Order: sequence, then structure tokens, then C-alpha cells
Amino acid sequence: MPTRPDASLEQLRKLAKELLKAHKTKDPKAAERFRRHRPSAASPALHDAQLVIAREYGFASWPLLKRYVSALSDWPPPHTQVELVQKRFRRTLSLGPPATVLDLVGRQAEDLLDGFRARDPATAVELRNHHPALAGRSGEQLFGAEFSIEEARLVAARGHGFASWGDVEAAADRNLDASFEAAVDALVSGDLESLAAALQAEPELARRRSALGHRATLLHYVAANGVEIRRQSTPTNAVAIARALLDAGADVDALAATYGGGSSQTTLCLLVTSHHPAQAGVQAELTEALLDAGAAIDGLDGDSAPLESALAFGYVDTAEVLARRGARIGNVVTAAGLGRVEVMKEFFDEAGAFAGAAHTDPFGRTTANPVEILGRAFLAACHHGRLEAARLLLQHGADIATRGPQNFTALHRAAFEAKVGTVEFLLELGAPLELTNDYDATVLDAAVWAAVRSRARAADYQRILERLLAAGADVAAVSPFPTGDATIDDLLRS
Repeated sequence: MPTRPDASLEQLRKLAKELLKAHKTKDPKAAERFRRHRPSAASPALHDAQLVIAREYGFASWPLLKRYVSALSDWPPPHTQVELVQKRFRRTLSLGPPATVLDLVGRQAEDLLDGFRARDPATAVELRNHHPALAGRSGEQLFGAEFSIEEARLVAARGHGFASWGDVEAAADRNLDASFEAAVDALVSGDLESLAAALQAEPELARRRSALGHRATLLHYVAANGVEIRRQSTPTNAVAIARALLDAGADVDALAATYGGGSSQTTLCLLVTSHHPAQAGVQAELTEALLDAGAAIDGLDGDSAPLESALAFGYVDTAEVLARRGARIGNVVTAAGLGRVEVMKEFFDEAGAFAGAAHTDPFGRTTANPVEILGRAFLAACHHGRLEAARLLLQHGADIATRGPQNFTALHRAAFEAKVGTVEFLLELGAPLELTNDYDATVLDAAVWAAVRSRARAADYQRILERLLAAGADVAAVSPFPTGDATIDDLLRS
């Protein structure tokens, strides 16, 4: 059995029923599983079989296993969110292809209302992304709220790039462009042959825009960011698709109205902050393709937005491409995130004092306070494993306990993200263990939370928990405890 359940709760229930059935037919393997995990059950019932399944996955009880799986299903990974929404959207198309923007968005609003009543997971994805009051809610909290047709219309509008339902009504006479919509579907599915045929038949498609509120071009859809969730998908041949669009005349620096519009809504800026091309392993190569076609490497305002955004979102390989291609490193935070120690030294005077200008991060937060700027640089260096850069910043007065978003310290973040080397570096330098973040979690508590939910990095989390405990982290701060993970609970008790 795997150490973490990959199955849904329904699949786990099925496994328990099958185990019980096998035991009743005198299957020796089933009998052995009961002897190992539920020896007291002389005549096992379904609840006994569920306990066996839970213990085989490392959980002390079936309710703890259920809680774990439910927590995962509340926030599925991005690609699963897209798949859920894609599947649900087929219902919207069941009456035939919508002809107008109003028809499309109105249909989805009605479907969202139906989905809410049915506690549909795809509806939960849409609500968390586009309802102003429901972001971050658990499934129980979300579906326990009231939800009206007016709210459904707002969510559907925002999911199609409009700020409000009123904006959808204002575009009521706007027809959907069937050729453009078909081209988007070909692009998202990786059907380069159909896309190339469409571009040959209608060359202006490469510069045409969506009728939806975000007004994206086909090239924007390659970035898989800010457009409809169901179309935020990156095929493995995305680079070839991008080059085909560029060869057909796509404007590499065209602006979309995604995220409210503005000079940062180019394909490049959307790409370097997008999960889907990064997950597909093509983000860096797509960046190269856009730069080859003349994309503004420092952004349309010359403010290094692509490079700084790539670093802020953790896409180091893409940031390295931009730096190698000549992107401007305009501040100590960016230099620290890239580990460019020699460049960092240029931002200090001969006495070692910070001599750089005010810093504005990719989220628009500006500070001229040297302590805050050095803190940002230190967090960036630690986040990206640039430990030499982090050490230099500490020598110039950076605070090892500085806090970033959600009041995470560098040690919080490194432990949460299973970065063993950075955790060891920070512990050696005396980083505080018991400061709490916005979730009232200490470093150990945050690391345990992440470890319980991790499937791929169990060994790294084990090492980090061992290091934190050896450094004196307070086990009493972990909540809830026991966690339901037998290995972690044994470690915390030891």
C-alpha cells in the first residue's frame, strides 16, 4: 500500500467492501490483513474492514483517513481543478453551442446554481476562484453558505473575464466567434494540425481576440493564465503551437484585459506566473520562444516585471532564462533571488549600509525602508536556496526573523516546502522556532501540516521534522494531534 491515499473517499469505501467480501469467501490474503490490523474482529463487519484500510495507509482510524482525504479534495491540485471544470462544462454545452456571450455566461450561471445545490466539486473550484467572499473556504464552509442566482451570475461573469454581470449584459449583442473558439479548443488540446489549418484558412485569426471580457488573443491562451479555468491547460507541444501563432503574425506583446488589464497583461508576463506551463515542463522554453519573437524582456514599462514576477512565483528556471537573455536586475531583492552575490554588493555603500532605491514588489507593495527591503531580499534568497546570498544579507543587517506573506518567516517557508538544506542553514544560524504565522502555526506545526498532506516528499519532511525536534521545537504547538499519520505521530511522541 502507498504511504498516502491517492484514491477518492468513494474508492476507499469500495476497497473496504471488497476486502470484507474477500474475507467472507475465506481468502487467505484478506484474512492475513485482518490479523495484522484488526486481530480482535472474529466476525468482521464493514467498519472493521474500513479500519484495516485506514491502518494500511498509516492512519489510526477510518475517521482520520476520511478527514485527510476530504482535506485534499477541498483543494485539489490545479490540473485536477481544470479537469473538474472541463467535465462540468460539458453540461453547459448539452443544449448545443452557445451563440452569444450572454447565452454562454447565462447558461453557466444556471449550471453553477445547480452545481452548488449538488455540492459539485467543479462548482467549488469556480466559487473559490471567482466569488469575492468564498476564496479559501473549505467544502463544508462553502456549501454551507447561501448562494443566489445573482451570485451565480457574478461568478460566471468573472470566470469569463468580466468584472460584473452588468458588464455581461452590456455585451449582450456580442456574438461568439465560432472560428476563434474552435481555434482555442485546438490550441488547448494540442491539436496543432487543426490549428494550423484554421490559421491557413483565416490568417487574421492570429491577431483576433476573444469576445469574452478578458479579450485574449490565441497567444494569450498559450500562457494558460487569466482565461477561463476550463482552458487553463498546457499541451506538451505548446512551444510548437506558440511558434506557429507567432509565425502567423500574432502580436507578441499584445495586451489582454485579464486581471483587470494593464501593462503587465502581455503573454510573457502571464506565462512567467502560470502554474500550468511550468507543470508541463515548457515554461522556460516558451519564454525563449516569446523572446525570440521580440517580447519586451523587461515588460512594457521597463520595470523588470517578467523577471521579478517569475521569481516571486517561484519559477527559478524561467527567471534564469530571463536573466541570461539580458533582463535587467534592478534591485537587491531580484539579485538575491537569483543568487547574484556580486550584483548584490552594488547595492551597499563602502560602509556596508544599504544604498539602493525604494522597492516595489510584483504585487504593488512599495517600501523605502532599508530594513524591509533587506528582509524581502533575505526571504527571496532563502526561498530559492541562495544561501550565500542569504548569508551576505545577514552580514549587512537583515533580520533572520523577518516575515513575509502570511507572516511566514524564512524558516517557516523552508520547512513548509521541504527544503532540507535551507532549514539546516537557518537552524545553524539560530532562526527562531516558535514564532507563529497568520495560521497561528509555529515552524514545526506548519511543517507537520504540510508533511501530512505530502505524497511525494515524505523522506524530506521526515528529515526536517527530525531537525526541528532536535533543535528544541515545541511539540505541544502541533494541532491537531495526533495527526492521523502513524509515522509522523510516532516521531512527535518520541
